[in-house]
Amino acid sequence: MTAPAVDQEVSGFERRRRIAQDGRIGGRWAISLRVYLVSAPIVIGFFLLTENGALASSEAFRQWLVIQVLGYLAIGAVLLLADRTVLRHRRERPVPAWLVVAVGALAGVVRGAVMATLIAAWAVPTTNPAAVRMAMGAMLGAFWVAGVAKIMADLAEVRAEYREVLAAQVRQHRRLQITERERVATGPADQR
Repeated sequence: MTAPAVDQEVSGFERRRRIAQDGRIGGRWAISLRVYLVSAPIVIGFFLLTENGALASSEAFRQWLVIQVLGYLAIGAVLLLADRTVLRHRRERPVPAWLVVAVGALAGVVRGAVMATLIAAWAVPTTNPAAVRMAMGAMLGAFWVAGVAKIMADLAEVRAEYREVLAAQVRQHRRLQITERERVATGPADQR
């Protein structure tokens, strides 16, 4: 390998690294259907367990389960809308991190509003007022969406680096095999 090729590899790696750092939260992983689907049972289950009265009876459990599922679908609707509008070009041009945080906060507020509306409509007993539910939803949504985006971007970067290292090791191994074959083919120097 010549010196310019090594310089190009390093600069290419550095370029990808800078892009990954700049767009770590606002890039490709700002929102992800895979993460949304995998998170569903975790989020719904967690909030079912922490909601006062959700486990009091089978009827209360069913009510809270429907409320939690519809609230989670509301998050999905906000994320889908963001995917089609303000975050649609995030793969090519990462968006600012504040925008991802704002989308997460909005998703949390909408979830809280949907849940508060259902709680009031069905007269489900709760200790959390609608304002508290929406404020907590905003905070949790902002941290969850931005935090998961960062984690997913980091994992993607680690996978890419792993593939690069593995490819370099394979190339090195092949070079060593070729060198060994050439050595064996020419035989020891004292046999000539």
